[in-house]
Amino acid sequence: MTFDFAIFGSSPLALLLSACLAGVHGKSVCRVGQPWSAWPLPRRFDVAYLVATRPASWAQLRQATTETTKVINSLGKGLVEKLDPLLIGETHASVEALAHLRASAAGTGYTLEQAADRSLASPAQAWRLRDIAALVRGKAEPALVTWGERAGVQRVGHDSVTLRRDGTARIRSATIEADATTSILCDDAAIADWLDESGRERLLRPVAAQTIVTEPARPLAAPLVRYIDRGVTLGQPGKGGGVTAIVEGAEQSMARLGACLAPQGPLRRAADLVHTRFETLDGAPLVATARGQKVQLVAGFGDTAVFFAPLLARHFAGVSTSDEAAFMAAHDVGRGNARQAVADFMAEGL
Repeated sequence: MTFDFAIFGSSPLALLLSACLAGVHGKSVCRVGQPWSAWPLPRRFDVAYLVATRPASWAQLRQATTETTKVINSLGKGLVEKLDPLLIGETHASVEALAHLRASAAGTGYTLEQAADRSLASPAQAWRLRDIAALVRGKAEPALVTWGERAGVQRVGHDSVTLRRDGTARIRSATIEADATTSILCDDAAIADWLDESGRERLLRPVAAQTIVTEPARPLAAPLVRYIDRGVTLGQPGKGGGVTAIVEGAEQSMARLGACLAPQGPLRRAADLVHTRFETLDGAPLVATARGQKVQLVAGFGDTAVFFAPLLARHFAGVSTSDEAAFMAAHDVGRGNARQAVADFMAEGL
């Protein structure tokens, strides 16, 4: 038996990409990763916004989000919600980036409003994005798994797969012995598990990260608050629930988190997870063939990744539109210096 694709990953992107390739494009697909469970802590927030300054990035995200939201909503009710994230810049560089972001996003139909925050000292600014799509964690993932299973996606455990240098895969388990023609690494854990340092593109950098969940706390200023310069993002479902914090970078991580949570008063930690995130050095997403093991690599989409799944599925199925093909070509590492046309803002010091 031969699969067209082996999708490596357990993230919502991996689940939706697998389901789209099988259910929309009729490909035979296996997914190499963990079974879905409500217990693991999130490594990212699945929210459709960017800290990006290029109008083309916002336009592509808006189009992708509209399509993906329709796809996910067709699977059930209450799988996607709308949030008003708060973005906080505290250095001249990030405040300038927010000014460009405001103009770029507003030009493609997004609404941003400056938010008053007396705790911020000049030159800091806070801006609120309105009506941003986000997956409802714990409800969306099971629906994606069910759709994939109905379309024929087979999940394979980590210990039953061998990646070959040409990017194909040999799959063995108690129930399966097969090959996959194309292997795709599409989340941080998959890149860390399956691609050694020599195979990682030079544009990729690993970033230490930690997810921390607190016991119930006073409401945050918004359901999602991102401190751009501190490398901290806070999320809180409902009002008065526990705060989920994702902290990037190992340097003074707890001090940075503590400064963000100071208005909430003393908080007790309920759970935490140390993990690795992969970012691109130029701030733009990466869709390319890895060095060494010639697997397909998807990285740098950040919290928006799942919303690009249908577009990525068309790319890998070979049926992209001309505009989508141009987008993918611009984000291929093989473009070399041409990636300067898509490079974007990166917070320093993490």
